[in-house]
Amino acid sequence: METRDLNYGSLRISTPAFLPLEADTFTAYSALGWHECNRLYGISRPNGSDEFLLIFTVSGEGELVTEEKTYTLSPSSVAIIMPNVMNEYRTKVDKLWEFYWMHPTGAASERILRYLMQQLKASQAAVASMPVHVYGDIFESILAFENEAQQKMKIFEYVSRILCRLCRDMEESHTPHRRVSEQVMDYIGANYGKKIKIKDIAASSYLSIQHMIKTFREETGYTPHAYLNHVRLSKARELIVFTELPISAVADAVGFAQTSNFIVRYKEKYGVTPGDERKKSLQI
Repeated sequence: METRDLNYGSLRISTPAFLPLEADTFTAYSALGWHECNRLYGISRPNGSDEFLLIFTVSGEGELVTEEKTYTLSPSSVAIIMPNVMNEYRTKVDKLWEFYWMHPTGAASERILRYLMQQLKASQAAVASMPVHVYGDIFESILAFENEAQQKMKIFEYVSRILCRLCRDMEESHTPHRRVSEQVMDYIGANYGKKIKIKDIAASSYLSIQHMIKTFREETGYTPHAYLNHVRLSKARELIVFTELPISAVADAVGFAQTSNFIVRYKEKYGVTPGDERKKSLQI
């Protein structure tokens, strides 16, 4: 894995060298990584890529443009872009965009993704809301390998898990009914700055507290409370990087009752205090 800090943000990239037979037989990838980018980041591919591209947005917002449509890549969304399709994607202005991405390769991966795009009746790209954090755990497992060449079979297994879950989640997201996790995510996204309680979240999905928590965990791998904290901290990071609001005002704006608790949670998630994060952003 390679790590870089550039003027447009931070990134980690895995580019293992699979043999042609390995890539053709198993679900593999040519490149995979994690980006956290500022407004300077943007990629333009007039002729597209020879391979599929998957983008899993964790926080912030990106924008994807194809010949057919312009998409907003919001938190907890996944984009699939077909090979050889003109595309541009960039960080939206004043939004710190964090995402995982992958170029699946080989016949096995291509068959799965072409079947999925056919089912979705999409000719160039498809974007849907789904539990990105579940995928993030798998990506982090791959990026943690110090020597990808010695972990090939494990990587093939992880990529297969990503693609198989993607098929299930993408198909479910395009069915008429809305999953409980989508309802809960929408409610949290609209109300994270308020003093909401678990009973309020359950009421938004018309379920009992116990049923809502169980179903949300099954669909996303996370509790509603953990997801709420993730949203609050992600929004707080944007305010810290792109505004001059005092740290206490940021904490209040995203729903933390105590600034001290906010600072502790922020450091647990990002490894730095909000104050140090702001100093770092001013150097970009």
